[in-house]
Amino acid sequence: MKKLFYVFFTVQLTVFLIIAELLSFYIYVSVPSFNNIKDFSNHNIYRLTDNFLGEKENELFENKIGFQLLSEFNKEISNSPCFEYYEIDTTNVYIPKFEGDEIFVSGYEHGRPQPSAKISADGNSLELSCIKALHLSENVFSDFNIRLESGRMLNSEDFLYEKDSVLPVILGSSYKGIFKIGDLIDTYNVYGNIRCEVVGFLQKGSSIAISQGRIFYLDRYIILPSFRINRPPQTESEKRAFIYKYLMKNGGIIKSEYDLKTVSEEIARIEKKWG
Repeated sequence: MKKLFYVFFTVQLTVFLIIAELLSFYIYVSVPSFNNIKDFSNHNIYRLTDNFLGEKENELFENKIGFQLLSEFNKEISNSPCFEYYEIDTTNVYIPKFEGDEIFVSGYEHGRPQPSAKISADGNSLELSCIKALHLSENVFSDFNIRLESGRMLNSEDFLYEKDSVLPVILGSSYKGIFKIGDLIDTYNVYGNIRCEVVGFLQKGSSIAISQGRIFYLDRYIILPSFRINRPPQTESEKRAFIYKYLMKNGGIIKSEYDLKTVSEEIARIEKKWG
């Protein structure tokens, strides 16, 4: 059995900081408190994060092929033989004319609910509620033992998003009575305006634990597929949205039987290939 990291900390290990010409990611140690993830006891758990700060971030967004590099990097880490990679993106969604209680608003559990925002759309002013959401890769649903109470699970086709298509979503059990299967929900976030369709409800009490003290209780969450984009951006604003989306996709969880040095070398290899 591989050594588990039972120390309560998340620390940057600068000795394994990986520098590339453009791409720049590094590994954090993550405390494995996964009581519902498959085979966690035989593996080490790490968190991948990026090092795009200041001028380096500006270079990424200004680079003509910045999105392409991030997309290819994502394909490589998602298929690496060295580890299993999970996308768990916590980007909230904004919903107009939301009829649910404040318990669904981001920050509610910490006593700091996010205020609503206003935007102008088609000449009309919309008030948007900031709602808790998780964008998950397909393997999270199977390996974290996520179960439905009703409706259907997301399938592979749901993780490829085409412009102006409807995105299937699953809701936490507390949403029953507010939405029903088949309802359409307009959502807004940094990725743009996406219309979603409710296809299922989670079992009551569902949760995802990604580290000690970092547990998502899903009853009040909207669960979206962490979708792929298989086309180049058409505008500057779309390019920025695509890059941001893939920065979030590339900041996930790694489960591996290998030690930190080996995993870091694998990330460095992929960076060198695409950076």
